[in-house]
Amino acid sequence: RWRTAPVVSEWCRTPTTSMVRGARQVRRYHVSLVSSASYLTPYAQLSAKHKSAFQRASKRAGYRYAMVKARYKPQVRSGGSLRLRVRWHNAGSAATYDEWRVQAVLMRKGRARATTDLGWDLRRLRPGAKTFGRRFTLPALPRGRYTLAIVVRDPRGYLAPMRLANEGRTKGRYS
Repeated sequence: RWRTAPVVSEWCRTPTTSMVRGARQVRRYHVSLVSSASYLTPYAQLSAKHKSAFQRASKRAGYRYAMVKARYKPQVRSGGSLRLRVRWHNAGSAATYDEWRVQAVLMRKGRARATTDLGWDLRRLRPGAKTFGRRFTLPALPRGRYTLAIVVRDPRGYLAPMRLANEGRTKGRYS
């Protein structure tokens, strides 16, 4: 089921239910969302073991994308070709079900100067790692130093850009 639609779970208190068991099932059944609203024991009253299990389950549910490695030639002439390869890792239990757009953005002095849609479909990035690659032509830009940023956007413009699970990610705007 998880290959075509999200799996959502609701944890309720029964003699055979535990947060530890639920945390194992998140990975096993590729759960995208966990809820514990029906769980009778308030979170504050759970044992440390069960709190840890619930935190682990909540962190692993759904997708959790990070860019592991990016490879490209650091110096490219204006109008030249850039080959970009990015190794992604999904530490979550499922892929996204939304059609996000992965874009390469060339930044200079805090502003986006050029944006290219890379055509990478993150719905194909199931738990584990995958490398995506693309060669594209840079537009004619003034000579200077640029920063290459990878941005994952909602094509409808409704959601904010995806927050990747990378340390050191920027908080800037890429428009």
